[in-house]
Amino acid sequence: MAQWFELFVAKLMSWPYETGYWTLKGLFNETQLNVTLKQWYSRNQNDMIPIILHQSDYIFFISGFLKMHASMSLTTLLLLISIERSFACYYLNDYEKKSRIWIAVSLLSIGFVLNFIIAAIFYFNLLSMPLLIVLVLAPNIIGFNLIFYTRYWNQKVTKTHEKFANHSNYTLAARFQAKENIKSFQMVQKVIIAGMGMVALGIITAILLLWNTFPRLDNFFNLIIQGEMSFTHLIVSMTIIYSVDSFRKVRLVNWESIWIKFKVSRRKVAIIAVRKDSTVKTDIIKKETETYFNQLANSWT
Repeated sequence: MAQWFELFVAKLMSWPYETGYWTLKGLFNETQLNVTLKQWYSRNQNDMIPIILHQSDYIFFISGFLKMHASMSLTTLLLLISIERSFACYYLNDYEKKSRIWIAVSLLSIGFVLNFIIAAIFYFNLLSMPLLIVLVLAPNIIGFNLIFYTRYWNQKVTKTHEKFANHSNYTLAARFQAKENIKSFQMVQKVIIAGMGMVALGIITAILLLWNTFPRLDNFFNLIIQGEMSFTHLIVSMTIIYSVDSFRKVRLVNWESIWIKFKVSRRKVAIIAVRKDSTVKTDIIKKETETYFNQLANSWT
């Protein structure tokens, strides 16, 4: 959620420029004031905003970097989650019982510094495109390997306890923590699916913009990129919350009870009208039941 507020601040800073209320002071060519500029990446200098650095608006510059930093934070999300699960596997006996605040502080600090470095490299275009892709893929590959290894280790602990319950070397707390870790991998799986879906949509849109496949749809593609940057963090956060059983069972509106009450309210008159028929049916069922048990009793005598 912190990245979403970061995007919100960046949007407030860039909104006057995007609406045309403010104009950039360092433009070489003022004919670009009404030109739709493409998001993401372009090798054509005509698609770029030519700005003299010392004359440019720093608010616009900072807002762009904040958007880039918030977007790049998603590339290290899986790595940070996998490291946290690795600590949960290492301190299997007392991870939930003993507080280790240094783990959270270290992960947040490392994540911030790493995201800042990656965002700066992307924003200033310090590397070629293939190296930039490798820079994004590397943390995710490491995160996948850590996730699979910790999942395998926790499954091993659980199977050991199930097969050799009386001779297991693991304590009750360790076995409980191992099962909790396995449940957390279901959450990670849902986060990966949601994140990969959003990333795939962003990559396809960026490629269409880069190759100029549909020039007339540039505004629509820009809108998709803006939506990706603004709502991806909310979708990931909602996915994490939905992965918890207690939150998933909470219903803001109980549509089932409303529908039942609606059906009952419509059938009140019908129920009163057929009440005699219903009593007749119950009497028939009682007689059939008595006959069945009488025949059963006679067969045993």
